[in-house]
Amino acid sequence: MLSLVVYINMTYVLNYNRDPDFQKWFVIPIAVSLIYPTFYEFKQVLKDPSGYFEDIQNYFDILYIVVSIVNIVVQFLNGPFIIACKLMMMFILLIGLYKTFMFLRIFSSLSPIVNMLKNVIYDLRIFLTFYAILIILFSLLFGILGVGNPNIEGGYRDAWKVYQETDE
Repeated sequence: MLSLVVYINMTYVLNYNRDPDFQKWFVIPIAVSLIYPTFYEFKQVLKDPSGYFEDIQNYFDILYIVVSIVNIVVQFLNGPFIIACKLMMMFILLIGLYKTFMFLRIFSSLSPIVNMLKNVIYDLRIFLTFYAILIILFSLLFGILGVGNPNIEGGYRDAWKVYQETDE
């Protein structure tokens, strides 16, 4: 997870040297950090092949490994700034965050808190779905109004230009 944080900061946040040939070498930390999870999961599969696929958590582990490998290949060929790479990195980060969150149950002082948060999030799933629908609909409303779109005529476009000029 730490290698993902470093990679995302260097590539996307800091825009460290946007040279595509230079950016290709940033996939090496991701590939190196993927060695242990891949080895561990294959070891588990070889140990108990039928029992491994009974637990749904293992599917997330396999999905994490497969999407990471596809992401490494696509980033090496096309660079990290295409939309497919960005979406895969967001997906990998969310799975990594979930796995880290579940690993915190190992510590006895954090286990009750992790279980409590997991239960609360599960109980709030209907509200969170409703909230997500509202956010999507409001974003569509702002899209119709053209808020922040410099290609549309009107007061919103001019306000965006004034905002851009004050930043410079």
